[in-house]
Amino acid sequence: NTRQVLSLLGSYEIRDDLTLLVGGENTRDNVHTAEAASPFINGSSDIKYHSNALFSQLEWESETFSLAVGARYENHSAFDPAFVPRLAATKQMGAWHVKTLYSQAYRNPSIENINGFDYVNYKLKPEKTNDLELEGGYQYSRDGLLTLDVFDTRITDAIIYVSATDSYITAPKLGTRGFELEHHYRRSWGFSNL
Repeated sequence: NTRQVLSLLGSYEIRDDLTLLVGGENTRDNVHTAEAASPFINGSSDIKYHSNALFSQLEWESETFSLAVGARYENHSAFDPAFVPRLAATKQMGAWHVKTLYSQAYRNPSIENINGFDYVNYKLKPEKTNDLELEGGYQYSRDGLLTLDVFDTRITDAIIYVSATDSYITAPKLGTRGFELEHHYRRSWGFSNL
């Protein structure tokens, strides 16, 4: 089994406060199995896949505000392409800060997912995650920080293994939402996170 990855990454500082990041990636997976009883979906003991990806991100930073806007596009040889955006903004106001994040992410199916997928009843797609977060924080002293993070995370087309049929299927939607309250305290003798 081999995986070859070729990537190219470039960064350009447009101004002192503005940076552009661009890149591309080519991935090739080649798998061979000696098990004659379980050939791959193509009927052979060898299978190959490849994918091409392009990504970019623009970052702007001032003394009290930062903004990052980015996206990634990937085209895989076995299933539909995936496009995911990302937006993050942070604002500092004295001892207070506010951060908001919206991002999508994806997970390409593995070779076992592809090989054992139930193509009769489902269409194989990359898993896609939508994440929305809002965080507020207060630095009440040089050593102490209190933060509250509210989040909503949704996964669509989640790839799930079904033991009864020894195959993989896609679930329409999974997710979680909630909040986290954290207290950070750091001194020369150590630190605590609650």
